[in-house]
Amino acid sequence: MGRKKSMIYLFAGIIAVSFLTWALIYAFGNFFTRTIPFDESIVPDFSPTISAKTLAPFSGLELVRLELDGEDITSSTSVDSAGFAYSPSQRLSEGEHFIDAEFLYRCLFSKEINLKWSFIIDTIAPEVSFENFDGVIATPVSRISLKGETEPDIEMKVLLNGNKIPFSGVDSKGNFVLDIWRLPEKENELILETVDKAGNNWSKKIPVLFDASPPEILSVFPDEGSVVRVDMPAIEINFEENTGIASANIWVDGGKIKSEVGFKNIVLKGESIYLVNGEHRAKVEIIDVAGNKVVKEWSFESDSTRLVLDISERRLYLYEGGLVLKTYRVAVGTPRYPTPLGSYRITFKRMNPTWYNPNKAWSEDMPPFIPPGPGNPLGPRALNLSASGIRIHGTPSTWSIGRAASHGCIRMYPRDVIDLFPRVSVGTPVDIIR
Repeated sequence: MGRKKSMIYLFAGIIAVSFLTWALIYAFGNFFTRTIPFDESIVPDFSPTISAKTLAPFSGLELVRLELDGEDITSSTSVDSAGFAYSPSQRLSEGEHFIDAEFLYRCLFSKEINLKWSFIIDTIAPEVSFENFDGVIATPVSRISLKGETEPDIEMKVLLNGNKIPFSGVDSKGNFVLDIWRLPEKENELILETVDKAGNNWSKKIPVLFDASPPEILSVFPDEGSVVRVDMPAIEINFEENTGIASANIWVDGGKIKSEVGFKNIVLKGESIYLVNGEHRAKVEIIDVAGNKVVKEWSFESDSTRLVLDISERRLYLYEGGLVLKTYRVAVGTPRYPTPLGSYRITFKRMNPTWYNPNKAWSEDMPPFIPPGPGNPLGPRALNLSASGIRIHGTPSTWSIGRAASHGCIRMYPRDVIDLFPRVSVGTPVDIIR
């Protein structure tokens, strides 16, 4: 009789527990369901499994309808007595997603439950950017204040040369200020480590350079006061800089020209620009990444005048800016005393020159020198060339012009050499061709 009574009590207890369970499910069914991802959770996964499981004993779930972002995915969802699970076939987008599930709880009786929840997909690591620096951080002072932004409400750790430094944190808008009171070295390393609520982490090593010295200009081309013999010179500045260049600019006669920094940040080259003959003003400004600036101004002269002697034509061409400005008929050397081919320059200019006997075989019967005047072999003007013993000069023997009649020199009509004389200068190139 006692055993029978015990069985009755057991059966009654089971019935009571079942009714109690059902009553709890009926009243609080949502609380007996575990959803993944959790409501309002942040997940670092483009394809998270979406599921719901019952936590109530002696019960089961039967899925009626499941929607993801308003799209019915019921047919693509796997279901068992404990719940359901859905694995997206395609990657979900970054941002918030919404789940709307309708299912039946079964425990003696059925209870229809509608459950709505959301989650956020965040796979992007919380990178940091600075308002007043880009890439390398360089400063001309030992103390710096870095204003930056990142994702709101993340955790960020800051190390300088391996040592953790004080940091007030990131605010709700993602803004922060990092004050470094003293840079211990000229070359330092800042390490930033961040992690967001989804667990995405990011880290970066950033060089921090303390440089109080401006770039040093070593040389410029054309040099101060120099003369360039081309009509399109290239401006070149050699300089020394330790931390790197933020900007470098060149101006010629007040106008900025295109330029670029060359090998190892030590050469600044400006494009070739056309310059008329005469004096020109140049200026260079170089600013390093720490903000230190150096400026240099100087002047030089451009003289694109050049002479070309065509021996076969017996003509001397005066060029300026690449164009023929004037042509002169001349006499050249005989086959026995030829005018030398090659590239030379004017080394000396003389007005009303004195002729001095070169003591050659052809001048044995001539006086030691002949002063300026009508009979002077050099005429009214003489231009010495870098070719030994060769000159461009006037001549009283005007009959020889247009012929190979000289002892190597280039003879001109007196009026022509007077016209040419002021048009050229010491250093003017002279090309002799055939």
